[in-house]
Amino acid sequence: MWRQPPRVDAPPAGPRLLRMKGVKDKIGFSQAMIYRWMANGTFPKPQKIGFGSVWLESDIDAWMRARFSDGRGLP
Repeated sequence: MWRQPPRVDAPPAGPRLLRMKGVKDKIGFSQAMIYRWMANGTFPKPQKIGFGSVWLESDIDAWMRARFSDGRGLP
């Protein structure tokens, strides 16, 4: 009798990194607006990696939850 091998789940993925385009696509606002919010301290700052910058997707998700869950809306 043939037995199916046990299922092996993939290990959990590490943190997902987003470049500016990914952040804009996720939140639906322009690069200028994102930079304005960063300048006034209401948006997470990116992490420097080499010559580029990235955001942790979890930081963007937390920002969105904080902004929209308490009724404040936009910064």
